[in-house]
Amino acid sequence: MRCTSISIKQFWGGGMSKDDLVTIFGYQVLEAAEWQRRKAKESPADTRHQKAAEVLELLYSEIEGFCGSPIEDEISDLDASLREAGKDHPKIWTEIHADVSGCLGSIGFQEKSFKTGLSLVEWYRNLLQDKLDDVTEVKKISQCDSLKAEIVRLRAAGHDAFVAMCQQRDNPDAELFQDAIDALGRALNCS
Repeated sequence: MRCTSISIKQFWGGGMSKDDLVTIFGYQVLEAAEWQRRKAKESPADTRHQKAAEVLELLYSEIEGFCGSPIEDEISDLDASLREAGKDHPKIWTEIHADVSGCLGSIGFQEKSFKTGLSLVEWYRNLLQDKLDDVTEVKKISQCDSLKAEIVRLRAAGHDAFVAMCQQRDNPDAELFQDAIDALGRALNCS
């Protein structure tokens, strides 16, 4: 497995092969280190910037070692799932970018910081998982709201129509829909 460098725009804007995921996250870390070096030159008396740059560069060197690793596969899977689930949530990548930027900007300035590249990559993986969970929850709520409206409509049309709808529902989330239909049906006294 070979890791390659790609642009930030490619990372935040469109899918990548899994070989690029850890590399580009590492690139974000390296970019943050370079920014800290520039800040250190602007304010030489403030040694925190120089120290932050050194820590970020060390983390970057460790992150490069994760190409082809299981955690890279996990990040790749989460990335693909998030891109699919987040199609109706275009701001999700802006939120992720802001979270990553905030995290990297705090390295070297806060007492609680990442000690290893692995801990930083795990943080990123967990961020992606949390965002996926958020998008999935919003999607479930939206689906349930749609189902509730459909159940109310069918209930008004008669119990037979409701039963027919329950039996004919055929989609990839059939269990979720059936559970929602059953629960909402009980709540509306339809079952």
